[in-house]
Amino acid sequence: MLESLLLKRSERIRRVGDYLDEVVLPLAQRLKVDSIHLEIGCGHGHWLSSFAASRSMEVFVGIDIIQKRICRSLRKKELCNLPNLHFIKTEAWEFIEAAKGKLKISDTYLMYPDPWPKKRHHKRRLVQIPFLETLAEVSSPEARFFLKTDSIDYFE
Repeated sequence: MLESLLLKRSERIRRVGDYLDEVVLPLAQRLKVDSIHLEIGCGHGHWLSSFAASRSMEVFVGIDIIQKRICRSLRKKELCNLPNLHFIKTEAWEFIEAAKGKLKISDTYLMYPDPWPKKRHHKRRLVQIPFLETLAEVSSPEARFFLKTDSIDYFE
C-alpha cells in the first residue's frame, strides 16, 4: 500500500515536472527571466490573474489541489489573455519537488491557508520549518515569502 502511494506521488511529481519543462520553462526563456512567482492555494485565480496582468514580462504559476478551482482559474486566464500565467493542479510539496533543478522561485504567496486551529491538527499546517527549508532550496537568493492569514496563532 505504501509503495503504491509513493508511486502515485512520484507520478504526480513527474507530471508537474513535464509541465514545467514543456510550458513554463520555455516561456521563462522567451521572456528572459530566471525565476517565477508562485501562489500556493490560488483558489479561482482572482488575485494572481490581476497581478500577472500588471507584470506581463514576468512568469506566474498558481497551484491548488482542487480541480474545479484550477478550471475556473484557467478560464479567467484565457478571458484576460494572460500568456505569462499558468495554473496547475498539484500540492505545494509536489510542485517544489518537481521544480528542483529546473527553475527558481522569486516570490511565493500564500493567502489565507487553512490554519488547522486544533492543536492536534497543527502537524497538517503547510508553513512549518521543513516546508520553508525545502522552499528555500528552489528559491532565488533574494526571494520573498508572503503569508497572509487572519489566524494570530498560525501567524506566530
